[in-house]
Amino acid sequence: MSDELVRERRGNVLVARLNRPEARNALNGAVLTGLGEAVNEAEGDPEIRAIVLTGTGDRAFCAGMDLRSFASGEQGSVGRDAMDTFARLMQGEVTVPVVGAANATALAGGFELLLACDVIVAS
Repeated sequence: MSDELVRERRGNVLVARLNRPEARNALNGAVLTGLGEAVNEAEGDPEIRAIVLTGTGDRAFCAGMDLRSFASGEQGSVGRDAMDTFARLMQGEVTVPVVGAANATALAGGFELLLACDVIVAS
C-alpha cells in the first residue's frame, strides 16, 4: 500500500485519502494504483458499504494529473488492473457508492474525479 493514497476502515466505510499535499494531491502512478486497490478492496468485502474519497491538506482536493510524473513516464508503471479499475471509477461503474468529500478546490482532472463520485460533500 502506498503512502500517497492512505486507506482506512471506519466501520462499514473505506476512507481513501489522496496524500500528496505538497503536489496538491495530484494523481501519479502510486495514487492511481492505490485508488484501484481501494476500489477492489471495497468491492471484494461485503462489509464495506461505501467509499469516501478525500484529500490531505487545505490547498486542494486534487489538482488532476501530475504532469511531471506523466512526462517522466512514471504512469507507465501503473498495472493494467489498477488502470481498468480507475477507468470503472471514472465511468461510474463501481458497485459500491463513492462519496467525494472535497476538502478544498478540485482542479482539472481532480474536478473530473470528484464528478465521478455518486455523492459530493464540499467544505
